[in-house]
Amino acid sequence: DLAALMIEVVLEFDLSMPEKDIQNIIIFITKELAREGKIKIAYTFAQAISSVYVKDRTLLAICYELAEQRKTQEAIEMCKYLTEDERKGQALVAIAAELVKNGNTEDSIEIALGADSETSRSYILQAVSSELVKQGNLELALENAREISDDFLKVSTMMFISTEVSKKGNVNEADKAMQEALACARGISSDWGKSIALKDISTELAKQGKVEEALTCAMGIRDERRKSSALKDISTELAKQGKVEEALTCAKGVSDESEKSSALLAISIELAKQAKVDEALTCARGISYDNIKWISLQGISTEFAKQDNWAIAEIVCLEIQQYKEMYNCWINIAKNTSQEKGWLNALKIILQLQNVELKAFYLKGVADSLTPNESFKEQILPALILYETDVLSITKILQQHSLNELFYTDFPANKAVSQYRHLNMQWAIDIKSKLFNVN
Repeated sequence: DLAALMIEVVLEFDLSMPEKDIQNIIIFITKELAREGKIKIAYTFAQAISSVYVKDRTLLAICYELAEQRKTQEAIEMCKYLTEDERKGQALVAIAAELVKNGNTEDSIEIALGADSETSRSYILQAVSSELVKQGNLELALENAREISDDFLKVSTMMFISTEVSKKGNVNEADKAMQEALACARGISSDWGKSIALKDISTELAKQGKVEEALTCAMGIRDERRKSSALKDISTELAKQGKVEEALTCAKGVSDESEKSSALLAISIELAKQAKVDEALTCARGISYDNIKWISLQGISTEFAKQDNWAIAEIVCLEIQQYKEMYNCWINIAKNTSQEKGWLNALKIILQLQNVELKAFYLKGVADSLTPNESFKEQILPALILYETDVLSITKILQQHSLNELFYTDFPANKAVSQYRHLNMQWAIDIKSKLFNVN
């Protein structure tokens, strides 16, 4: 009965609905049926689908659900009905991962050994190894990872093992796994594949604080674009760690101007967080791409605003030569300040600002951030004088105040009709009347 009802609902959907949405609805219904244990109904529903692609996705959803319910044999049987090898592989990966989670490693490895292709086998072993290292079983994780035939997947798995072990403070074991990943990456025959693998490894080494090793790895990349990307990632990671000098040195070695600009962006923001205004501005000014330079200056200005250094925040923002970006910068600063300090406290900041244009931007941002529960008469009346020439912001503030009176006080809806007629608030008055059955 449930399945029939579900199918009826789907069939009644407007045919103008995007096909992808209909597919997602069908998959959701099937998954829910499987979750409730109605596997036969779910399967019947899936088999009635004419599209092979949608049918496979639907059957895959059933496989996932069966795997989560630890119904391994049923999940494996369901895999046989999948027509696409890729979907079948995805299902077996999920089943194997669930088996390891439940402590049944031997069966998961058997699934890997019985896979139809080397690619599927590699993906399954990757899932098994990843789950094992999460459980702290490093040796078995490494043992399975070494059996992966796909070099790129092997590199990815060894890197994951290294990262997980590093998080637990086991530096030596993390280093061993990373060295295996590096050896495997260097053995990849394709220059394209090797470059990507070495780039990923160099970034991960930087995250683990192994700067020299990361740089050595990156410099071994032949493709200049990939090398620049790797050095940019290392530089950005060093900046996040607060190692600004090392980050700057690394960024100087980036040959691609776009990648270098992205690296300098990250470094400039980090310098701003450390309140080093001159260094941050020098870094930002060295960015050759204007759009990235404006983002950098916005970030620096925002950081100094967070530190309540409004004078510097203004000076930095005025270096942005794109009017729209300058406007957006201070609108966002005002909204962030309002959220962190409260609307009234954010408004008081205006007394610290000097530039007339930035004051106007800031006031608009504060007005935009006002919420009904803050819009009590005692709060907004003193503020309105600041907005005497900004009719749009005054309207927004009064609209929020009207919502406050309608929903946070006993203000009668019939009185609101005449009082708020110029504020386009009839929709709110109607809602209050219907919700609370008042006049």
